[in-house]
Amino acid sequence: MSRFKLKALTLRHPWVWACVYLGKDIENRGWKPYRPTLTHLAIHGGALPKGEAKTEDVFQDLEWITSTFPNHPEVQRVMSMGWRSDAQLDTICVTGIAAVYPWRGVTEQRTSLWHAAYHHGWRLEDGLILPTPLECKGRQGLWDVPEPQQTAIVHALHAARNPDPLFGGGA
Repeated sequence: MSRFKLKALTLRHPWVWACVYLGKDIENRGWKPYRPTLTHLAIHGGALPKGEAKTEDVFQDLEWITSTFPNHPEVQRVMSMGWRSDAQLDTICVTGIAAVYPWRGVTEQRTSLWHAAYHHGWRLEDGLILPTPLECKGRQGLWDVPEPQQTAIVHALHAARNPDPLFGGGA
């Protein structure tokens, strides 16, 4: 069992896919985290969208991504699947805990194309993309990653030789 409580944030689709495959480096929130001791943040993809309205929201976000990053190889791969196809939806809806990032704080400076105006930009840098997302039920706001997922993440960080002393590495 881990000696700390890893926090997670659930994102709507297709934003976890953007973190994992496109290098999304900012998560936009209307609030700053209330945890001054936050050291790492796990990124979780919520349940698959149900209903036409939810699916439409996913495709509207995908449209912004494809127009902003049209030359990215992953965007081109997804676009080759056929616009609004089931295969495309299955690809961009990453469910479960997919990545963990060291906490780098919040920025108000819009230095990234991912940073939306009038939002607090939670910095997602130097993260570890998990080889397979870990199944886990998400929640709203910041939430504690439960066991056994937390231990699996710690093991993945060790395996990646993360130099962070919090995970048993470094000086």
